Amino acid sequence: MDRFTEDKFKPIIFAGIGWDLGQNADKFLELYSKGFGGNVLDFSTSPTVLLEYKSWIMRKMRLAIASSFVNYSYFDEFWTLGTYITRSHTNEISFNRVPIMLKVEFIPHDKQFRSYAGAGVGVLLQHTKWRETIRSNFALDKRVSSTLYDELEAFPGIIVYSGLELGFDEYPESFFLGSLIFQLDYCYFPNKMDIFKKARKVVDEPTPLLNRKIRIFESYFSFAVGLSFNLLNISKNQ
Repeated sequence: MDRFTEDKFKPIIFAGIGWDLGQNADKFLELYSKGFGGNVLDFSTSPTVLLEYKSWIMRKMRLAIASSFVNYSYFDEFWTLGTYITRSHTNEISFNRVPIMLKVEFIPHDKQFRSYAGAGVGVLLQHTKWRETIRSNFALDKRVSSTLYDELEAFPGIIVYSGLELGFDEYPESFFLGSLIFQLDYCYFPNKMDIFKKARKVVDEPTPLLNRKIRIFESYFSFAVGLSFNLLNISKNQ
């Protein structure tokens, strides 16, 4: 039987773990430092957990729906000194990001070891939370602990990517465990966030720089490694 005819309706699941590379929050950190006086200059990033559903739609081409989860977090502690007030500031910021992408990928050669490339469009769901905790030696201090940002937002975006599938068998679709996969993505989610909209109202001497809307983590590379699984197996070789 023709291999494409036999395998074209088999759904493929790709599950993997990855790492975001080159994510950019420099402008936010610059304005935060100028407006608040903090001194931590980078975010911590969790590994990316990703899941993709793929299906052949014609020879050398598959349609895929992909999603992933990653968390960027920021933690900063510092002191400010005034004439009568000494304050301790603790700032905790988190970005929980879930992109959902519809992709088309091209496989030039249908072999046990094969490369592929693709592109897609979709939306990034992002929950951003910024909590500041204040401890002051002045009981009537107007500066108190508060949530400075707590928003769930959606941003449109695009992805281009390429990958390498190393099949565990000459016919990777013939068994439940299909291939070891390495994949490199480039993602772009243009966004402008008014992340300082509450923060600029609580600082003692707000700088006009905090009136700006800024882009945070709008583009990055992501490298992932994982396994593919064939959910339905109708091969006569079984």
